[in-house]
This record gives sequence, structure tokens and C-alpha cells, in this order.
Amino acid sequence: MNRKLKGLFTNKKLLFLSTINIMLVLIVLYFFCPLYEENDDFGISCIASGLYGTEYMQYLIYSNIIYGYFLKVFGLIFSGGNWYVIMQYLLLTVSVIAIFYCFSFRFPFHIVVCANMLFWYMGFLQQIRRIQFTRTASVLCIAGFVLIWHGVSLSKRIANILGIVLIVFGSSIRLDCFFSVFPFFIVLFFFLCFSKEGVQRQIFQRYLKVLFILLCVIGLFIAVNHICYFQNEDWADYKRYNAVRGELLDCGLPGWADYREKYEAIGYTENDIRILGGWILEDNKKFDYEHLSEIASWKQKPKFDTSWIPLYLKDFFQFAI
Repeated sequence: MNRKLKGLFTNKKLLFLSTINIMLVLIVLYFFCPLYEENDDFGISCIASGLYGTEYMQYLIYSNIIYGYFLKVFGLIFSGGNWYVIMQYLLLTVSVIAIFYCFSFRFPFHIVVCANMLFWYMGFLQQIRRIQFTRTASVLCIAGFVLIWHGVSLSKRIANILGIVLIVFGSSIRLDCFFSVFPFFIVLFFFLCFSKEGVQRQIFQRYLKVLFILLCVIGLFIAVNHICYFQNEDWADYKRYNAVRGELLDCGLPGWADYREKYEAIGYTENDIRILGGWILEDNKKFDYEHLSEIASWKQKPKFDTSWIPLYLKDFFQFAI
């Protein structure tokens, strides 16, 4: 193990990729002011930094409470820094280095370096400039699965461990991102287990072992998160309230014209709907959980629509070019 660690620190490819990516991150942070992409990022950052109350808080709403405790420890030891943001920068930097280092075993190194630069140009630059916890979680999960693919295929234990760690971090920051990435890589992994000679049993068994460990760790984190929130009634109530609030405000309120009678039946006026639609929720008696839940129940389930795909591709290629 010690020889392998020494080999990593003397690996020229790894050192080169680490240097250029760390330098790029520092350059971006020096010349551009980091911003929050969404209001949620700012709110969670305030909770983690102790700006809501008198101490650092571990209840990060969307993120796992173990990750919240992790940030809380750093905040208590190294006070004065916004560890909600700093930790994302550190994890993102490790992730992008890990992804392209794994690719360097499969492709010529000059192509990997060019792909690394293209990755920055196509979107990673914006991720560093405008921090967004959902995108961060997705990058971490992707990097983790790439490391597992590399570690299992070439029997690299360190890669497997680091891959599990990154995925656990990603799932802790936003669990939905893990579930969105997991099916794709599961299919890819099983596809890679097959070759012209048939099933590669040793690789297949390694995949199953690593995936079993990964799912056990994530399951444990989920269980701890539910237990901790269940024991704190105030935060459990807030999570329920926040979920129905997000369902209404993020996805759109039922229109006043179509649901006027129902709104009036619960004591809402057209002005109340305008206030609610403007994210002004200070009136806790009127905009409480019961009223918002009832309004949410009126909404029809969205139908699957593919009309957004051509518009997305058009915007994507315009941005790339």
C-alpha cells in the first residue's frame, strides 16, 4: 500500500493533470467572484455557516445530515471560512483530476489533456464560477463511478476506495443525483463485463463486491439521516413544509382563473396567490403546511413531453460554439 501511495505522488501524468486543474481553479477564483447559482445554495450555505442562529448547523435540508456534521466539524476547527463552498471546490477539483487520470490509462495522454481543457470550456468553468450543489453532486457521482470502473477493470484498490468515497459525498450532497447516475453506470458496468470470449467472471465479481459495499454505505447514511431528522421534530416539519413549497413554487402554482372557487374556499384571494407566487412566505398562518398541501393536491400530474429536447440541444450547441 505504501509503495502504491508513493507511486501516486511520483506519477508524472497525475502530477501534470493535478497541476493544470488546480491552477485553473485558482485562476478562476482569483479573476471571478464566486456566485451562488440558486437561492437554495445561498440558504444552505447560511445554515452550514451558522448565520441562522448562534452555531454551525448540520441540518442542510437537501443534504445528508452526516455531511452536515462533516462541514460543522471543519467550521468549528477552521472558523471564519465558508466550508459549504470550500468543500465543494475541493471535491470538484479532486473529481475532475480523477476522471481524466483514469482516462489516461485508456487513451493517449495528449488527447486526455485536450479533453480535460474541452471539459472546462464546455461547462466546468461555469460550475466553478457559479456553485450549485446539485451539479456538484452529479460530478462527484460520475467521477466516483469512473474510478470504480478503472479500479475494478485494472484491479486498483485505491481507485475503488476513492470512487466509493466520492460517490458517498455526492449522494450525501444530493441523493437524487446518485439515483440519476446509478442506472446508467450499472448498465455500462455489466456491458463491460462481457467480451468476445464471454463473461469476465473475475471482473464481474469485483463489480458486485464494490457495488455491494457502496450500496451498504449509502443505505447506512440514508438511515442515519432519517433517524436524526425524525428525532428533531422542528426540522422534520420544516423538511415537509419545504418539500411542498418546492413542489408549488418550483413547478408553478395552479392558476387563479381555473381554481378560483377552490382558492376562495380556503380563504385565499388573488392577491394572496400573487404574494405566494413571489416567494413571500412570511405569513405563516396563511401559507402554512396544510394550505400549501391542499393547493398542491389540485395540480395534475405532468405528462411526459419531449418537445424540450430540440430546444435543449439548440441551446447547448450555441453555448459550445
